Amino acid sequence: RGIVERIGDAISNPRPLVGLSEMIINVEKLKDAPEVYPDFLGIEKTTTLIRSPPGTWKTTALREIIMALKDKVHDISSLPCFIWISYRKSLSNESKAKLDDLKALGFRICNYQNTLGDLSIDKWDIIIVQVESLFRIEFTARPFVAILDEANAIMRQMSSGTNARESENAMRDVLRSARHVLAMDAFANTSTLSFLQAYRSENIHVVDNKYQPRIGETVEFIYDPNSGAEAMRIGYDLLRQGKRVAFVSTGAVIARALIEKASKLSKSDNSPVRACAYYGDMDGKQCQRDFSDINVAWDELDCVAYTNTVEAGISFEVTGHFDIIIAITNITTPVHVEALAQMLYQIRDCPRHIVSLFYQKNSNELFRPPGHENIRAELASARPNNLHTAIKGHREWNNNTISYKVDESPAIITFIEVEHQKRLFARYFIEKLCSLIASTGASLQLIKMDESRGVIGNRKRVRNEIRVEALVIKNTDFNAVATSRNLSSEEAEVLKFDQECSIADIMALKRFYMRNLYCKDMSIEDWNNICNRKFIENFSSPEARKHFLRLSYFRRQGHDEENAMKELKAEENIQWEIACYKAEENLEKSVAEDLRKSYSANHWKAIREFFQILGFTGIDDKRILPGNIVSEAFVQSCERFIEIRNQSLSLFGFKSHAKTTPDLNSAIKAINAIAGNWCGYTIKSDKKRIGPKGQQVWQYSYRINRQPYNSTGFGDKGAPELPPYRPKPDNEIQELFDSIGQNK
Repeated sequence: RGIVERIGDAISNPRPLVGLSEMIINVEKLKDAPEVYPDFLGIEKTTTLIRSPPGTWKTTALREIIMALKDKVHDISSLPCFIWISYRKSLSNESKAKLDDLKALGFRICNYQNTLGDLSIDKWDIIIVQVESLFRIEFTARPFVAILDEANAIMRQMSSGTNARESENAMRDVLRSARHVLAMDAFANTSTLSFLQAYRSENIHVVDNKYQPRIGETVEFIYDPNSGAEAMRIGYDLLRQGKRVAFVSTGAVIARALIEKASKLSKSDNSPVRACAYYGDMDGKQCQRDFSDINVAWDELDCVAYTNTVEAGISFEVTGHFDIIIAITNITTPVHVEALAQMLYQIRDCPRHIVSLFYQKNSNELFRPPGHENIRAELASARPNNLHTAIKGHREWNNNTISYKVDESPAIITFIEVEHQKRLFARYFIEKLCSLIASTGASLQLIKMDESRGVIGNRKRVRNEIRVEALVIKNTDFNAVATSRNLSSEEAEVLKFDQECSIADIMALKRFYMRNLYCKDMSIEDWNNICNRKFIENFSSPEARKHFLRLSYFRRQGHDEENAMKELKAEENIQWEIACYKAEENLEKSVAEDLRKSYSANHWKAIREFFQILGFTGIDDKRILPGNIVSEAFVQSCERFIEIRNQSLSLFGFKSHAKTTPDLNSAIKAINAIAGNWCGYTIKSDKKRIGPKGQQVWQYSYRINRQPYNSTGFGDKGAPELPPYRPKPDNEIQELFDSIGQNK
């Protein structure tokens, strides 16, 4: 089905949320049902999961309950310590601001960002901490309560990133040691429940608040192929009329571009529109100041735009301030659909909501099927180098099958649940978004774009202006990084943890990270010469960084492509034999050693064979091949191509959409998707007319394109240099080593 049909069906028949019914309530504000919260003074361990829609005062009720506990004890220190776990710094800031009422009553409240060293539960009564910093909690004999604010997002956070293993270990200690665990989420589901059950053996008390706070409201949906230009036009027209508009964006550059455009508008009384953008890399001091009291900060603004990286810290409660909330998103956005739904309701009491959807295919877009068994099979078959950080140390080596078996630890259960939900929500983004919004009681309506002549022209103008603003912002950022100061490792380490980091400091950090990756051994003078705006633009993307790391590792293995493949395979065989030998004695150590490998020989073998199937000698072949040579080579190797393509799910983590019986064009598309994602190399075709006039035909030629970054590649002028292959060993020395091996 097409996207328009999918949107229409999802709006007409939104699916209800998965039932979690154990205790069902229907209250507008949870403070009217205090019995659903745990008895925090009880000595028996309890675990409670509360699912309640946005705007039902979950944290407000909890704050009042904690406040009332003061009157039930002779001393606050005899209460359990409350560890308030969040998943974003902005949410930690917002939680701290809301809990300041408790501070006035004598509660000792600690925000982890403002305290160095360990966070002792004896020293503090309430500790607000982000997932990644849970390891700083110092346990004592004092009992404590773990509060998981936005439990689904916490699950995603603890299973992702380079510190996933440390986060999971710390979370395990907290959840297993806590006397009471309270998890809250507007969109809790069966995965949330499985997560809690994995860490807490006792029964989970589930509370499902069926109240629908948005009954009577309508959320309007627009499908706009012009990247949301119609919704932007509506917003700007309202700003000119003196209305107040909040834009929700899944991209920081677009959010900033929307505000740049809005700031240039005038209201009906000729006063300027006051606007501000909120995103992950914004000025640290402004972020700290505004999020300490968002009601005061936004009450002075006519227009705001915010992204998912800061939405957790937003809870704007000034009634009737904003006239409309406009969300603009690509259907293929990496932002989780739950986060987008939450973003719509971070501003309370707004009379109108618009969701503008568009589809823009991402380059090398990959598909991974959801399903618990699918994901478990992927984890079991994944080569050690391709294993996610959160899974390290959680697989057993099986000597009989010569493969890994994934264990049943809470870390594995959590990772699989998170990955399943992520894939499911990405695959059914439209349907899930409509389901989540409808669960609040809001009606859904698909509206058509205004196609009158004047409006069409205005819409095109808005689209072009936003594109120009976005381009200016990108170039400004590239220039800022290119002209930033050079940081030492010590300075970078300090800035990394500075909560009031300025824009200039953020740009300097980005420059530091790029030098550390691409030009670590280069002199300062040479680095300053190469690090210009074009360099930053071409090589700051995650894709370029990933490709550079993989290609660099490959080239360090041998003295040429053929030798590198042999060395990779030999090294891999040795390490797998070591892992197999040590598995029974010390599983964790052997697996950890096995995981030190960077990239598997099997991946590079597949990439190399893909190019050889088309007649190239391998990855480094720089020849231009005529079309007839490529066609003949493909016909002869078609069966091998099908074999490699069918292995793509286990090797590269996705399934190809190529035809069952491929032709040359579909095969090249599949190769470009796989190789382009892996190392940036793709097959590029060129054509020209040949023959006498009137009888001309197209002649095709093919080459391996190594310039995916704005027609620039590694090794080009002004680009990072890949490390050279290792020097070829002296023949006499090599013969000596060979003879020694033969004598043995």
